[in-house]
Amino acid sequence: MAASYNDMYWLSQDPAFQHRVQSAFVERCTLVAAEGWTVAFHRERQRFTLQSLASPTALANILAQVAIGVSTDTAVIADATVSGVTAIPNATTAAVQSLLVTDAHIASAISGQFNQFFATPDN
Repeated sequence: MAASYNDMYWLSQDPAFQHRVQSAFVERCTLVAAEGWTVAFHRERQRFTLQSLASPTALANILAQVAIGVSTDTAVIADATVSGVTAIPNATTAAVQSLLVTDAHIASAISGQFNQFFATPDN
């Protein structure tokens, strides 16, 4: 059985998973703030970081999007579903299965998806 969109949705809704995503996202924002101007789209990345961390409300608003994005990452959903063997049909199962997702996979998903959460200028 392959992981499904339903599995991804329920994983993204788990409060413990969301808190882990929040920690990883804030860590990524800290790294983005310190990166140099030679990084592609640094200005946009920095602006997005500042907007996201401007207030608890701003952070909460973006985290819903980031959590669903992270849950679609192939390594993350493979961890949570034990490579598609275990379905996540509800919140109860998500609470258990989300613990299988490694911090490294969450961080990697956020890093890989970071530029997808804001508009980049046309080249």
